[in-house]
Amino acid sequence: MSIDREIILSSHNSEDQPEDFTIYLENNIILDNNSEYSIGLNRIIHMSFTWFNITSKYNNQKILYSSDNGYNYKTIMIPEGIWDFDELDSYINSQINDNNPINITFDRNTLYTTIKIKENYSLDLSQSNLNNLLGFEKKMKFWYS
Repeated sequence: MSIDREIILSSHNSEDQPEDFTIYLENNIILDNNSEYSIGLNRIIHMSFTWFNITSKYNNQKILYSSDNGYNYKTIMIPEGIWDFDELDSYINSQINDNNPINITFDRNTLYTTIKIKENYSLDLSQSNLNNLLGFEKKMKFWYS
């Protein structure tokens, strides 16, 4: 006999410690010791992270960009919080004010991040640990779309 039961594992609404995944169920799940059970994920919402993934604790709030082929860099400080790739992309571009020169996308099928940058722009991921969240090495990268 197959019984489907959805348990939502989200800390998104926790204001004090959003990384706390303690889940309290209204009804306990009682399992028979003589049976085998399977559990799986039916979806991952946004990023693979639902806790504070941008925070000073992880040293990943800073990203540097250049709009003049890498001669001068400007710093963007990303506020602490729960960010998905679309929100991160929108925030970075809102700070640059130049018709979305940086495009960050996440492929949910491959779990890869892609960053495309317009000509004359460069991105420096070496000044913080934001590269870990995005899935890149910690160094300066150049991309042109």
